[in-house]
Formats: sequence, C-alpha cells, structure tokens
Amino acid sequence: QSTCAACHGADGAGLPGYPALRGDASKLALADYKRIVREGKGEMPGFAAAFISDAQIEADFRALTAGIDVRQAPHPSSTWSADELDERR
Repeated sequence: QSTCAACHGADGAGLPGYPALRGDASKLALADYKRIVREGKGEMPGFAAAFISDAQIEADFRALTAGIDVRQAPHPSSTWSADELDERR
C-alpha cells in the first residue's frame, strides 16, 4: 500500500496529477483492477506477485469499492462482513 500511496495518496483519494483509486476502482471489475496492478497502465508500472499478492490486491479492491480508506483495508487473511464494511464507510 505504501507504494500505491506515493502517487494515489495514503487514503487512495489521489494526489495532484494522479487518479483517486476509490472513485476509479469502483468503475472496474476485479479482474481489470488486478490486470492494471500487475501490468501497469500509462505511467504506472506493473507490480509482480512477489511485490503484492493477489490476496492483497483483492483486499485493497474490496476496500476501495466499498468506499473505505485503504489504510483500513483488511489483511488478506481476514474477512470483513458487509456490516463491518458499512461501519467503515
């Protein structure tokens, strides 16, 4: 997440010249989001599985599409209920 935060902001809200993940991620399917993280897009480089796991990408995607701060994204080994996600919105 700290690598993403360098351009997209610590909360995923974006920085000048870089898109907000929260708004943009909700427009994508998980498969498309994963592809962008893995392969990159535009000026954004891709990130290998050794750097960020599929489970962490999925956890970040769930947090972003739920509209919660990515700093509160669940660890991939945890599962948040719909109620828990609602509490964090």
